[in-house]
Amino acid sequence: KISTTKERCFTFGRNLLRTSLDVKTRTLTYSGLEDFGGDIESKFVSSELTDHALVFMFQRLVDNVTQPISVFASKGPVKGVDLVQLIIKAIILLEDAGLQVMALTCDGASTNKTMLKQFGVSGKRADLKNYFTNPYDGNRNLNPSNNFIKWDHYRQVLNDSKSMLKICPKITNYHIVLNNLTKMKVKYATQIFSNSMAVGLQFYRTQNCNGFDDSLETQLFTTKINDMFDAMNRKFPAEGIRENSKDLEILNQSLEWLDQWELMLDQGLIEEKEFLTKNTAESLRRTLKSTIDLVMYLLKECDFKYVLTSKLNQDSLEKFFGIIRQTSGPKDHPSTPNFLQLYRLDTDYTPLITIQDLKNSINENDESFVREKKILILKSHIDEIIKERKWDMDDVFRDTDFEDDRTFNCIFG
Repeated sequence: KISTTKERCFTFGRNLLRTSLDVKTRTLTYSGLEDFGGDIESKFVSSELTDHALVFMFQRLVDNVTQPISVFASKGPVKGVDLVQLIIKAIILLEDAGLQVMALTCDGASTNKTMLKQFGVSGKRADLKNYFTNPYDGNRNLNPSNNFIKWDHYRQVLNDSKSMLKICPKITNYHIVLNNLTKMKVKYATQIFSNSMAVGLQFYRTQNCNGFDDSLETQLFTTKINDMFDAMNRKFPAEGIRENSKDLEILNQSLEWLDQWELMLDQGLIEEKEFLTKNTAESLRRTLKSTIDLVMYLLKECDFKYVLTSKLNQDSLEKFFGIIRQTSGPKDHPSTPNFLQLYRLDTDYTPLITIQDLKNSINENDESFVREKKILILKSHIDEIIKERKWDMDDVFRDTDFEDDRTFNCIFG
């Protein structure tokens, strides 16, 4: 194997829970209270009921292997300062096991912004810094004279589609009239800022339809966002980003376009309402710069033939949360004990190997025969017990720590 099998993307996210308190009869302890596994001093003993779950996950950059590695139960979102402690420890443990953490992916929550600020990360145009020192290895480190971009153009596409052949059949009223829920749907955003929408705007304008005379800038903006999203979401080897890929050019042009747009605001050529919000602009700038730098590092330093940028997003984490919500029944949010149990079950039912197994496979230590030998010994031992009609569980699992309460909870939830 080559060294690229070591590279991982580290991601984390939160899931809302219902407060609930259960009693563990084996240990006479409570399940449903805040629990950080002793990693945060101020949370060693807490009587607060949990309503959030923080999940850490890593995913490989060369295939579809993803693995949740830890879950923390908290009351409210975990503070940014506490996130720093947990992330540093997780990175050190992963690196110590032989894995290389190349990127950290998170959403734009306020606590995450605090965490990034603690790491010294900044998305400001004049002070852009999109990285922080790896705690394990310090070496890895619009023209204002043009027409406005108008949301009304998208609304007009929907209205005209009601009375004639639909140019953009996927666009519905839910795409145009947004509420707090629909604003969070990525599907709606990608369908609005899509190539088909840009073609639709061009078609209506060339047909001299009412309301589309000044839609050129909206069309160009739609195309730019569509190209940027596609470049950030490459999933298949045939479209992977290479050194001379057009996607790299698109990402660099998008970063330059964003800087020029903000520069016009600083120079007073446009008003504040004609630019993105501060948080959106800084987050987008960090994302673009981080993606460009990481892609170039993987191509030049790690000998990647291509990079699939979809490996750098949080889709795998959202899929994991979706599985948890589906298996928790008809409730909107699972209770804390249910979530912790489902987390263990889902982790066990996925192809799971230990960190030591990962380290051995990475270092090409061919010890598979040792595992096979142990399995054969266990099978012969169980066959012997069945033949002699001995059903004592202690005989089956002798010389193990399976009777330990922590092991019992991990296996049986």
